Amino acid sequence: PELAAMLGTAAPNARGSIVTVLARLGGDEARDALAAAARAGGVDQGVALENLANMPGGRDEARRIAMGLAKGGGQNASTALAVLAQDASPEAREALVSVARGGGENASSAMSQLAQRGDPDAMRSLSDLARTAKTPELRGDAINALASTSDPKATPLLLSATLDKDPAVRNAALRGLARTGGEAAERALVAATGDSSRETRAVAIRALGALHTDSASRTLE
Repeated sequence: PELAAMLGTAAPNARGSIVTVLARLGGDEARDALAAAARAGGVDQGVALENLANMPGGRDEARRIAMGLAKGGGQNASTALAVLAQDASPEAREALVSVARGGGENASSAMSQLAQRGDPDAMRSLSDLARTAKTPELRGDAINALASTSDPKATPLLLSATLDKDPAVRNAALRGLARTGGEAAERALVAATGDSSRETRAVAIRALGALHTDSASRTLE
């Protein structure tokens, strides 16, 4: 109780240490104090949120706070996104999708966190973003996030995206195919060496080289 009371009045350079001790002690009062610190902001907000999420009984409140921080942006938005990525609930996933779809400085990070979750629903959300996000840049970010998982199930979408009208999307898809590999990916990369965009042709050539297959090497000779 004393530590929980101290948290509200302690000097900023001491608050982080108090948060850590409260998290180790556990209990309802410690959890409530961490939740208050996570809601209040300040230098210890991020560490309070992380510790709250890992406390018994703290996950639901941490999710609610993280959802607000992630959508509002700010210095602890990245911590909030990481907390949501570790939360298996549908609500946390939808919060990440909302941030990703909205654009802004944290959209790409939200997509990366969806990829980190790696569950089927998160992958479906990324696939939907890759097809329907409002700008080519966002669609490219979604493709990059999908490709970062090296999941072969992403290959059909990547193949389709190599034919997108926007070069940025095509380029992201080609880089992704270099990671997933396979015969279909190699054929698409070979075809892209004849793309109308010089940059896309260059990306395709580099991606072919990254495959390290005999057939790709012969194509590049």
